Amino acid sequence: MYLAKFFHRAPGDDDRELMLVPGSDPMVIGVHMNWKGDRDADKFLRKEFSGIADAAAAFRRHVAKLVAAGYVETDHTNYTLRDLGPNPRAKPDWQKGLDELMILALSAPMAEQAAQLDVLKGTPAEHEPLYLWHAARCGKVAGEDLAQAVRLAEQARDTLVARRAAGQPHYAWSIYENDLEGRILELLSDVYLQADNPDAALKTIEHLCKTAPNHTRILKRAELLCGYFPERREEAFDDAFQWSRFGGYEDIMAFPGYEDYEAQRKAGTSSKGWRWKPGTPASEADVSKVEQVLGVRLPDDYRKFLLTRGETELLVRLPESSSELASMRLTNSPRSFAMSWTSLPIPRTSSKRPAPISVRNTASR
Repeated sequence: MYLAKFFHRAPGDDDRELMLVPGSDPMVIGVHMNWKGDRDADKFLRKEFSGIADAAAAFRRHVAKLVAAGYVETDHTNYTLRDLGPNPRAKPDWQKGLDELMILALSAPMAEQAAQLDVLKGTPAEHEPLYLWHAARCGKVAGEDLAQAVRLAEQARDTLVARRAAGQPHYAWSIYENDLEGRILELLSDVYLQADNPDAALKTIEHLCKTAPNHTRILKRAELLCGYFPERREEAFDDAFQWSRFGGYEDIMAFPGYEDYEAQRKAGTSSKGWRWKPGTPASEADVSKVEQVLGVRLPDDYRKFLLTRGETELLVRLPESSSELASMRLTNSPRSFAMSWTSLPIPRTSSKRPAPISVRNTASR
């Protein structure tokens, strides 16, 4: 993640970019825009910090220094940009406020984050998915009104989806849309669980595992399965058997029954190598509509499958790994009516797990 601010000073031949780079080794980087010199000499600043709080403080100082020198912050956000073009627009104050909220989320205690949320109330910022995500985070940590936290997280998700469908923009600083959506859904799964709704928590994280899988999300799904869905516990054991070398599966591997499962897998004597996940059967009306579009009647066996299984997944266990075959939702589109089977392999993961970029949930320093 690179959080970038861009600064313009007339006549525009010395515009600047300032980047805050969170992570295990946070940095602040300053770049000359419209650079005409040596390719590797375009940076006027590059400094590493021992912690994100120090990096955030330095970032703010350099922003203030540029503003004091006559630069105006522009509304650009793409950190790969190298030319601001003529007459760039100044960034609105509410967007600057959301930037500060994100910096606080990375570097400051929850009380300061909550104060910034209050500052942004009544501005366009409070309708943005980024704001709603942070507001839901604060509500989750406070734990005082979980229903409100769920509502805010759902609103963040729904607003992002609605803006995308309508072709309308949203403001999330330099955070990519898919990244923000993934963080919103992870939070939504967490608040569902905290609000004693494990079914919704699992449904949300399983959707994320299908659309944007990573190690953390697959582990979260396995933990939910193991803790709340005993009839599907073997799926969690299967994840642990495959991915425990990357860490995080210790609790699942300590669960009663895992040792026997592992021994059976290693000996090749485990139970049948496939099983269906619970699905969402298609209705007779949906099948009839598809047949009308196609002008044919579907084969009886296929109709039976649609009406009994529908949108579901077949888990196939191989000697050394497992895969999922997804039967997609039935639609009325001639292109996509078929219950197409798609292999969903678990994404490759580096043997060294990267340090996550996390927001702070501390109530005080």
